[in-house]
Amino acid sequence: MEFPDRPNAGGNFLKLKDGESVKGVFAGNPVFFENHYKGGRCLGPGCPHCATGSKAAFRFRINFITRNEAGYVAKIFEQSGRTYDDIKNLSTDFDLSQQIIKITRKGSTQQDTRYMIMPAAEGKTTDYQKAEMGQVSLHPLVEGARVDSPPPNGSFDENEISF
Repeated sequence: MEFPDRPNAGGNFLKLKDGESVKGVFAGNPVFFENHYKGGRCLGPGCPHCATGSKAAFRFRINFITRNEAGYVAKIFEQSGRTYDDIKNLSTDFDLSQQIIKITRKGSTQQDTRYMIMPAAEGKTTDYQKAEMGQVSLHPLVEGARVDSPPPNGSFDENEISF
């Protein structure tokens, strides 16, 4: 019997501290799921966490391609409904697969943290950047997540999403 090393998904997530910013491009489609603050992923009907009265909250994940010392890399950007709505609203004016986006974290605790998502001054990606980013492998986001269905609160029409 062999037990391989446990995968370290933590290094694949985009993590920012208060005041930090990162620039990059969203890639692929978001996935949606519900999470309990204490207890983890909501299991849907019959979920033991729901049975105890714990409410599940909307979450989403999407790949974000950014640049580090080694070149372009994909990071998983996971956030709540408020941040999702900000990105969705931005997608009505910009092609988020080509527009360079700046993400800035403001706040240091779960209660006061907000992410500012805005187009970067650099504008759209160049042909060279597109070619380089096209070589980046995207991360699988969530097993069992709803890729083609709207978030639980029904806040968008899936045909409107452009990222």
